[in-house]
Amino acid sequence: MSNYVTKGEFGEAIASTVASVNAAITRGLKETEGAYSAGLDAIRKDCQSAIAECIKAASLPRELHIVRPDSTSTNVGKAHKAFPQLLAMLATGANVWLAGPAGSGKTTAAEQCAKALGVPFYSCGAISYEEKLTGFQTANGTTIRTEFREAWEHGGVFLWDEIDGSDSNAVLPFNAALSAGYHPFPDAKIRRHKDCYIIAAANTWGHGGTFEYVGRLKQDAAFMDRFVTLFWEYDSVIED
Repeated sequence: MSNYVTKGEFGEAIASTVASVNAAITRGLKETEGAYSAGLDAIRKDCQSAIAECIKAASLPRELHIVRPDSTSTNVGKAHKAFPQLLAMLATGANVWLAGPAGSGKTTAAEQCAKALGVPFYSCGAISYEEKLTGFQTANGTTIRTEFREAWEHGGVFLWDEIDGSDSNAVLPFNAALSAGYHPFPDAKIRRHKDCYIIAAANTWGHGGTFEYVGRLKQDAAFMDRFVTLFWEYDSVIED
């Protein structure tokens, strides 16, 4: 994430607290001249107060301000604690498999990534046949485009939500596209846009159903190998 900078109220609050602690210690040490016990007591009380402020700051929702390589910036709002890591992965060109429980904010995070990167947001849900992803041509030759096509051809964050609910055979063309860097759509072979970012959101790691998510389907190992993985747990700070 070397090309992107996140600046949040959380970090500023912690930095301010550390400065307060340093000031308290310095002041207490000066006061210890001729009044050793009283000075130490002052240090203790000031440090306790500063630590309390630090704990309070740690519970604040994280307002993240993103500075892009071209020096433009945006405020993505309250962000999940793992958001900087997700953004860093995308910024390096990695395809990210985002696994976490329902309602943990995966879709919101993907939308925030699009805002941070300055590109459109596109998405689709689980599919059972590949045309839902790649599009098709009608009998009269009209090409039906998809959100994946838009992101792939023109750039954007593409979120494949509930990907672990998709038929493994239907996702094979997607695997080929990620591997080769281009995809043969119904009307043209299109190379992946340099600003096309891929997030696959799931409740599992693609190994099939679990006790909680019994309807999830096992995905092909070659397909899974196209992703780096990131666990997206509940974040109590932004949930409250």
